[in-house]
Amino acid sequence: MTKIYLFHLFRLLIREYELIHGKTMFEINKINNSFIFTKIDLKLLELLELKQMDIIGDICSDFAFKDNFADKLLDIFDIAWQGKETLYFLSSKTNKNLVILINLRAIQENGKTVKLEGHCVPIEIKGFDEGLIGLILN
Repeated sequence: MTKIYLFHLFRLLIREYELIHGKTMFEINKINNSFIFTKIDLKLLELLELKQMDIIGDICSDFAFKDNFADKLLDIFDIAWQGKETLYFLSSKTNKNLVILINLRAIQENGKTVKLEGHCVPIEIKGFDEGLIGLILN
């Protein structure tokens, strides 16, 4: 039996989505030990039902998508900043029918991380069983 690695499968899903629908991305910089949103794709803003002024320049922990997720999100950003590619699901406070699969990776120059780049796939959860979504998000 062939093994299927979930990490690889999700990365393929994101690449396939980007080929068909275009990239849905954001960027984060680390300034004074805080992670700051510096760029976000207009398509992603529309999906999240946000405007650029709602998120650009904000500290990422201040914009927790789920109340109890801010600390976990900072851990994910720290791991990515150290050069390890991460995958995670994020539920939106502003669009309750949406979960976003995010592949976050460090962009490095001269061996040093200069920013994080997030590639996203929106997943509509309307009609999904709430227990299944809870398993995915927790």
